[in-house]
Order: sequence, then structure tokens, then C-alpha cells
Amino acid sequence: MKTDELNRPWETNKASLTPLNPPNTFSINGLFVLPLWKLVFMSIATFGLYELYWFYKNWVAIKTSESSGIRPFWRAFFGNFTAYAMFRRLQIKYAGLLAIFYFIVVTFLWPLPGLWWLISFFSVFFLLPAQTKINQLQAERTPINSLSWRESLV
Repeated sequence: MKTDELNRPWETNKASLTPLNPPNTFSINGLFVLPLWKLVFMSIATFGLYELYWFYKNWVAIKTSESSGIRPFWRAFFGNFTAYAMFRRLQIKYAGLLAIFYFIVVTFLWPLPGLWWLISFFSVFFLLPAQTKINQLQAERTPINSLSWRESLV
């Protein structure tokens, strides 16, 4: 080290502070890519449990790409609380609004009396903008032809 660096440790080399990605780019590899209809169908068919799996798979991808210490299982388990953090990382417009509506539907509407609890199935529709963004990001990285219906079932 130079003597100037020893005397002024608060001053750092500005070249070492430049980000690897430009500030307006987004790089999360391995996001959970699937057709929107499959997300809706699986969520409704499993009474919302598929949403936990969806959150888990995407939090694992975020943890891997950021090399962070987050715990994907707990982030998925408390998905109604951590949805905003995921939406923000995906750079989705109106992330706060989507997260608030998702939280309200998941938390407060399922215990409604009678058949009113069926309204809670609409929680999946607040995940569709996130899945659309994930699919777009993947399409930009590896452009492929549209999947046939058989390939999209996998």
C-alpha cells in the first residue's frame, strides 16, 4: 500500500467502486420461467400452495445471483410480507401497490364466511406482473421460439 492510502483510509480507489452492471440493468439468473396460464392454473388447483413454491424458486434465484444470505424458505413462507422486496428487485412498476393488494387478499380475504373466501384465489393475479417481467427478462437473455403447449407443461 502506498503511504497516502495508509494516512487516508476513508478515501478509496474509485475504480473499485464501479458497479459490475450499469445502474439501469437487471441481472438475476435462473428465475422461475413459466407460462402465465400455468401459474394461474397451478395456484387455483393447489388452493394457493403453488404460490409458496413460486416464491421459493424465485428467492433461490435471487439469493444465488446476489450471493446474499437471505433464506429463501422463510421468504417464501412469509411471501405475503416479502412480496414487495421481490417485486422491487424485479423492478416492477407499481411494486408497492401490487404488494399491498397481494397482502390484503392473502391475509384478510381467505377467512371470509360462506363462499366469499373464494375471492382469495385472486391473489395469483397480483403475481402475474412479476411473472411477466421474469418471462421478458429470460426472453431477452435467450431468445427462443414460443413453446408448444406440451413443452409448457413441463
